[in-house]
Amino acid sequence: MSPTFLRALAIICLVTTVLPGCSPTFGALRWSDVSDISLPYKRVLEKWTRTAAAYEGLETRFAIRTTCFSPGFVDAWARERASRADLLPREADDLQQTLMRRATEELRFFLVLETREPHWDDLADRKPSLKVRLFHTDGDSFIEPTRIVKIADNEMADLRVLFPYARVNATGYWITFEHQAEPSTIRLQVGGTPASLDLIWSMTPVKPDTTSLQ
Repeated sequence: MSPTFLRALAIICLVTTVLPGCSPTFGALRWSDVSDISLPYKRVLEKWTRTAAAYEGLETRFAIRTTCFSPGFVDAWARERASRADLLPREADDLQQTLMRRATEELRFFLVLETREPHWDDLADRKPSLKVRLFHTDGDSFIEPTRIVKIADNEMADLRVLFPYARVNATGYWITFEHQAEPSTIRLQVGGTPASLDLIWSMTPVKPDTTSLQ
């Protein structure tokens, strides 16, 4: 094979060889369900976290893990933070209310990016190599973040307690969008010239209560 052909093949592999986000199997995924307080935080984190990666041949060019801060996740996150900080009941309630109120005002993602290409690690720049978009329907309409903040190393060190997948050499970002009320599907896309990755959360429809009709 000629060097030109091999180079073209490598480019094709980079663009098309993508490990999509996988749907965890820890029960139904419901946007605002905060009823199951018995489920350990680790399991709730797994339910609301997605992973995707782009490859060139066998080499990972960049990989992403992100957690969607749905009301259901935020409720468990607040309880875990209060437990680890050994807060008093009133302090724990205040923290819970503050974080849940924020979840009704905006939609946040904690996103961790790992790449060997420094110029791709620029999500917070004005003209990033990889753009972040949120598709809240099955169509092509999307919204852009209202804010992207690159997380400092000291904050990342604290966050690793609650997000063990945030490895030392990875870069963390807070990605914020306008509030989404009870979406049926959330598709977060991170993409550009290197590749395009989709991370998808599909909600389980809530069955209507028919007991009153019987």
